[in-house]
Amino acid sequence: MFLRFFIYSQIKEFGALVFAATMNVRQVVSILVSYAAGQPGLLIHVDARFASKMKYHNPVTAWQILGLLIIFSALFYKSFRAMMEAPSQEEKKPILEPKVEAPVEPNVIDKKAIIEDMIAERVQKVEELTERIQRHQYRQQLAEAAKAKLMKQQELELAAEQQERAAARAASMAAFEARVGAAERKRRAVEAEMVRQLRQQEEEKQERAKQAEIERCRLRDQRLARHRQQMAEKFRRPATAVRQQPEIVTAQEAPKPRPRSAPASAAAVARRQGLHLFAESLDAAHNRYLLRPRTASGKMGKGKPAKCADPRELQRPKSAVLCCVTCGQKVDK
Repeated sequence: MFLRFFIYSQIKEFGALVFAATMNVRQVVSILVSYAAGQPGLLIHVDARFASKMKYHNPVTAWQILGLLIIFSALFYKSFRAMMEAPSQEEKKPILEPKVEAPVEPNVIDKKAIIEDMIAERVQKVEELTERIQRHQYRQQLAEAAKAKLMKQQELELAAEQQERAAARAASMAAFEARVGAAERKRRAVEAEMVRQLRQQEEEKQERAKQAEIERCRLRDQRLARHRQQMAEKFRRPATAVRQQPEIVTAQEAPKPRPRSAPASAAAVARRQGLHLFAESLDAAHNRYLLRPRTASGKMGKGKPAKCADPRELQRPKSAVLCCVTCGQKVDK
């Protein structure tokens, strides 16, 4: 009891110490000013405005609140503990003790028999409690076994259902793959047939084009040969007769051999062979652009040089239209 009182007093003193130690100067001055303003008989005169200003500028810190809480908890702890330790209404009811009938002979008390009866009663209670516990455990075991059996049966049913679903899924997948395979084979066969037909048509088309080209070239060659023959017959002139009197020909009139530095032109060669119109066309081409004369240094101008003196061996571009070299008429139509 003394220890509790000492603890309560120490707690209250600790709370008061915390509250007093955490007070600042402003709070102390505010308390003094408020007390002086409320006591008009004191020698210290305090203005009311200053007192009100100091009165409302004394904030309470958290440490002071903690000190107050410690003080009040120490004050009310004892009453709270007494209230908690007070017996309840049910505890206040008197406990009915089992009535023990006094023996017939009050002077003779068989203590050994009473103890044996109490022991037997306790043993019987323990046996009943043990039996109840065993029954409860047995019921729990039965319930757990039934639950485990039910769960196992559900698992078996679920496994069988999953197996059936898997089998049905596999069968449907196999049927789908068979349908897809058949459709794919059919599509490939159709594509192969189409490709074969297209290739056959392309080969037939190429063969027809080839035959048409061969026929066109044959007709062109025939026309060209016929035209050349006609032109040769039309423009061929008999060579001039050589005079039979060589003694009359003077040295001045006799043809002089051409020097090697100045070879015969294409037009001169054409005139020797009797192709006078072709020689004129060669002269015109020579004067225009095809065969340009050499410069003083021996180089050719911008024109393309002649490969040879023979006009029949002049190469034309492949894209040019095949024309007659004599009359200029288009032969390749």
